[in-house]
Amino acid sequence: MRSGKYNPELAQRKYKTHLKQRKRRCSLTEQVKQQIRELIQKDYSPKQVVGWCRINGITMVHTITTDNGKEFALHEQIAEALGVEYYFAHPYHSWERGSNENLNGLVRQNFPKGSSFENKSDEFVQSVVNILNNRPRERHNFATPIEVMNKLINNYELVAF
Repeated sequence: MRSGKYNPELAQRKYKTHLKQRKRRCSLTEQVKQQIRELIQKDYSPKQVVGWCRINGITMVHTITTDNGKEFALHEQIAEALGVEYYFAHPYHSWERGSNENLNGLVRQNFPKGSSFENKSDEFVQSVVNILNNRPRERHNFATPIEVMNKLINNYELVAF
């Protein structure tokens, strides 16, 4: 039975077992290697590169880690429906919620903690926003925030009252 708590030893054992059992689906052709180089030059993280590989049918998600919010009360049903292991981050352990800390780190590349926005132009701030909104996110199956927003807007139906 799942405890709902993250167990790093168990996760490592499952990871090693998965590595031994997985099938190699794709050889790294020169074309794939070139695409990966281009993604890295665009400052994509390793996870974002892996996401690109996933979109091209190379791998799958096996675990989900969330915070302890009430919005995850149905975690057992989610885990069962997706066929994944589901973990909760420890309170005050933000590094266990990677996507949140990842975005904070990306923001801090341009706006170090404690720095002032007084010396930053509106154009510079907007350029950082554009860069971040056009970077793929693992939490959105490696779609960009712009792509997710466009999909939501395009799928929105007006309801007559």
